[in-house]
Amino acid sequence: MQVPHAIDAAKALERRFHDQYAALLPREERVPDAPRELLEGRRVLVTGADGFLGRRIADRLDELGATTYLTDLHDLDVTDAEVTDRTIRQLRPEFVIHLAAMKHAPLGEIHPLETNAVNVVGTYHVVEGAKAVGVEPGRLVFGSTCKAAAPETVYGATKLLGERIALRAGYSAIRYANVLGSTGSVLEIWTGQAVAGASLSVTECRRYWLTPAEAVGLTLAALGLGHGLYHLDAGEPEPVEDLARRFDPTASLEPMPLRQGDRLVERFLADGERTMSTSVAHVLRILEAWDAA
Repeated sequence: MQVPHAIDAAKALERRFHDQYAALLPREERVPDAPRELLEGRRVLVTGADGFLGRRIADRLDELGATTYLTDLHDLDVTDAEVTDRTIRQLRPEFVIHLAAMKHAPLGEIHPLETNAVNVVGTYHVVEGAKAVGVEPGRLVFGSTCKAAAPETVYGATKLLGERIALRAGYSAIRYANVLGSTGSVLEIWTGQAVAGASLSVTECRRYWLTPAEAVGLTLAALGLGHGLYHLDAGEPEPVEDLARRFDPTASLEPMPLRQGDRLVERFLADGERTMSTSVAHVLRILEAWDAA
């Protein structure tokens, strides 16, 4: 898929939806409650804070009264062990939300070493830094993806390794689905195509969707749930075509082949994994075969 005038498309998408994407879901929006009593007045480090989700998490943390430290590539290159350790020691956060990543699956196929350096090695550096300053179990959350469940791509495999690093250190991970409106997302692509007078490109893939509010709520809720791997109950994956028809019922659709790195049907659980409910509505804990319920 090509994105005509990507910056203009992003602005047009924001003007149309103002971050309110619930009407595009095939289900009701499910926004988990954030633990205000846990975060108010506490020091929270967010890596990858200049990204689409990072900015929204930072805004929500401000609303909850947290003291936030926001970092991104220009001031924290997580692939640099010394810089990461020094930065975390200087900030001494009580909570960490680790979002810094190379996140697009097709790019991972083109740049596997760079993807590994950020998503795996960088995660190890952040986790080790958090341990060094005494971040307690469950109080670091690693942003993973549903593509880490039985991964079929470089991106998914690196996120699975990131999960393992965080979980084995006593911290947490969350598997996001596709966040509507995010940078480079299908909505941004379709907006660019619509601006250019083109048909909307669709694949035969089946996808889960989250609104930005759901993704933010899931992230913050996980900080209060303790050590574990979590995802939001997002219903069933649906054909991309269905989202396209809700996005613009009048548009013509143009089928296109899968790109390298595209997963045909998304899943939150690998074979052998199962879920159990948590104290937060719609947030599920993922258990592996050897985990006790």
